[in-house]
Amino acid sequence: MEPIASTARPVKLDGQVLGVLINGKEYSDVVLKQVVSRIQAKHHLKDVLWWDKKFAAKAAPFLDDMAKLSTLVLNGVGH
Repeated sequence: MEPIASTARPVKLDGQVLGVLINGKEYSDVVLKQVVSRIQAKHHLKDVLWWDKKFAAKAAPFLDDMAKLSTLVLNGVGH
């Protein structure tokens, strides 16, 4: 897989497509749903797209799709 080139951070979140990666860690889905809810309450996102690795140690085969379809990405956390 080719490295994904980074781009400049958007100046504002309004109108952006947020890609969300649930990384498979325990409670990462719960944390991300709350974070996205708070972001949506303050900003007018164009769309939110969700991806789920299911297992933290598993590679994410959909990274290219995330990069193509999202203008910014939020990666999951958990314990």
